[in-house]
Amino acid sequence: MINDAQAQDVLYHIPTTRWVLGTVERILHKGYDDRETWSRCWYDEYKALGGTTSSGTKPCPCGAAYGLWFLGRLCSGQRPLIKLTAEKIYRNKALGKNAAYAVIAANLLDTIRFHSDAELWSRVQSEFKRHTGDDPALSDQGEVKLVVHLFRSQNLVTC
Repeated sequence: MINDAQAQDVLYHIPTTRWVLGTVERILHKGYDDRETWSRCWYDEYKALGGTTSSGTKPCPCGAAYGLWFLGRLCSGQRPLIKLTAEKIYRNKALGKNAAYAVIAANLLDTIRFHSDAELWSRVQSEFKRHTGDDPALSDQGEVKLVVHLFRSQNLVTC
């Protein structure tokens, strides 16, 4: 159940938790676990929740949500927990950089309290660089915001 405070957590004017959990329901109904099917379910759920722009096709939050689901980090995702390093997630073609950012953010939220999404993003950037040796993106494109919303709504599996 999503309360009023959680309903305020929006991404592209859509309640984030409803969007992610609705996408999970759609993909489970289809019986697939690939990224392409997830992306179609993601956009279908975006439209079902009232989305009308191309924002629902942005790959960064979609990839982050897919990674969390695929790796068993969503409480109602009905997936086994798969623990991979940030580097392995990043190097995995089906998961990639956005999933790595999301898992790093989720792991950090499990252990540290942050005063802002920007502070968390800065730490995610540092951890990504430390674990992969590659430069992270310059700005959060929705991945960290999505994780924070799922964390606040208690929909993330803690490790």
